[in-house]
Amino acid sequence: MVLIHCSKDAVMHKDTVVVIGKFDGVHLGHRLLFDRAVVEAEKRQCQSAAFTFDRNLSGNKVISTREEKRSLIEERGMDILIEYPFTEIMSMEAEEFVREILVKRLRAKAVIAGSDCGFGKNRGGNAELLLRLSRELGFEAVILDKVIVDGQTVSSTLARGLIEEGRMEEASRILGHEFFMRGFVVKGNQLGRTWDFPTINMLPDEHKIMPPNGVYASRVFLDGIWRDSVTNIGRKPTVDSRNEVVSVETYIFDYSGNLYGQTLDVRLYHFIREEKRFESFKALKEQIGADCETTRRYFCG
Repeated sequence: MVLIHCSKDAVMHKDTVVVIGKFDGVHLGHRLLFDRAVVEAEKRQCQSAAFTFDRNLSGNKVISTREEKRSLIEERGMDILIEYPFTEIMSMEAEEFVREILVKRLRAKAVIAGSDCGFGKNRGGNAELLLRLSRELGFEAVILDKVIVDGQTVSSTLARGLIEEGRMEEASRILGHEFFMRGFVVKGNQLGRTWDFPTINMLPDEHKIMPPNGVYASRVFLDGIWRDSVTNIGRKPTVDSRNEVVSVETYIFDYSGNLYGQTLDVRLYHFIREEKRFESFKALKEQIGADCETTRRYFCG
């Protein structure tokens, strides 16, 4: 997938099918848009392109960081991802956006969008405007209805709320994939090594939404496979009651390699228990052993 994040490079030399949106979380609704774009691009023998912005516009914490979003979009088979500089387009009226950006610069022969799409200055553009301009400017506007799962309309807002409540299985049904964190492995206090539970430590991105502090059944992508693990998110109050830094600490089953400095993905599958302070390291060690057994049972069904 080609990544474009400079406006001067966002000029296509070949016809495209363009998907427009924010794509936070790349949930089932987004996946439907991308999959349709790939089909339409193949039918027209042109390229599929996802158009979004170079920043989070909502001010809320995000489900997926920029790097995570890029990977998820690439997995859907898109040819191009355009992260357009928002400051260069923020005052552009919706109709001008369609004419100048989508049609003129991106050479869109089809535009794929959700029925609730909003674009242009103050989100003044909508599906109705796309349909009207498509007839005038000679592209096809493909408007897809919202996806319904378990009686609920799929949205980033819904997924975000489920993650904040620790309802990981429900969140994964909305997203179409498990909530995951991509992070750089840093050195921790290394106490786990003395208890036969060596862990990897990651510091979450400050802009990323996090589930409640606690222990989760998880998996880590390592050496080309997803390995079962147990993850603690929190401040490790038993180790240091004054610690205010939230970290992600994961024990990977049956693995003992040195992973410092690597970037890894950790998927969260199931909330096991809340984080709590133990009266002794012995009690904490025993609880970690119990958490591991709970996790093994969860994955074994």
